[in-house]
Order: sequence, then structure tokens, then C-alpha cells
Amino acid sequence: MNSPYATDSEPLPEELVTFLMPITNKYLLLPNVTVAEIIHHRVPKQPDDMPTWYLGMLEWRGQKVPMVSFEALNEEPFQAGAQRQNIAVLNGISALEKLPFLAVLTQGAPRLLRITSEEISAIETEDKHGPAELMTVSANGERASIPDLNFIESSILELIA
Repeated sequence: MNSPYATDSEPLPEELVTFLMPITNKYLLLPNVTVAEIIHHRVPKQPDDMPTWYLGMLEWRGQKVPMVSFEALNEEPFQAGAQRQNIAVLNGISALEKLPFLAVLTQGAPRLLRITSEEISAIETEDKHGPAELMTVSANGERASIPDLNFIESSILELIA
């Protein structure tokens, strides 16, 4: 199995610690190393004339962090202003100087999920994935979507650059 995360001398870990993040009508599955912090919902500063998916700039640890709705970016309905929302602040992955962090609105508290390679499998679905989604998986019996973080980052950078 080819992976950008393992080399011949460094095998894949036996167990991966992930976050299962509730969003509208589904879960996102992210490796825990991509999550910088989970914070309580706060309203970001939102400029006028922006797409629905862009929720604005969030003040976090003295930095301005762009916040998005995964659902809206993925061309799905989402619940703005729902109760028990949290924010997942994610580490940037590709454009670290321009976008060291980004934030995604969640619809509740994410939970840790430890999975092995035997406990995760792709789910073939008739539904077409949205542009911000790589695939749907079953992880330890939970159905979840793996987000396309490169697409999310590039969408943000196109908007705020």
C-alpha cells in the first residue's frame, strides 16, 4: 500500500487516532494531528458579499483564522445558528505561511475514535460526493466522510488572497 505517510523504513501505524466530527446529517473523519483545538462556538467577523460557505474570520490565540461551513462548501444544506455548535480549528496542510490554520463549524462535540486498517473501509455509494469530500468510509462501524482539505484550503485562499 503506497502512502505519503510511511516509508519502507517507517511502516504505517497499527492504530490511527481520529476525530469523528458531527456536521449536518453526517460525520467528518479527520486524523487527530490535523486538529489544533476544539472550541465553543463564537460568531466570527463576517464581511459582506461573501459566499455562504465562508463564515468569516475568527479570533483565535491572537490570530485571524478563516471559518467555513463544510456542508455549504460541499454544496449541501447546513444549519447556521444551531444549538451546541463547536468550532474545530484545523492545522493548515499545504500553504502554511498563508494559511497556518482554518476553522470548520461542527454541530456538536467531536469525539475521539481509534481505528486500525481492518476497521476502516470505503463505502461505495450512489450519492455523488460534493467537491469538498474525498470519500465516504465506514470507520469502526461509523459512517463518515473524509474531507478534501486541499480543496478546502484552496477555496479559502482563492477567496481571501
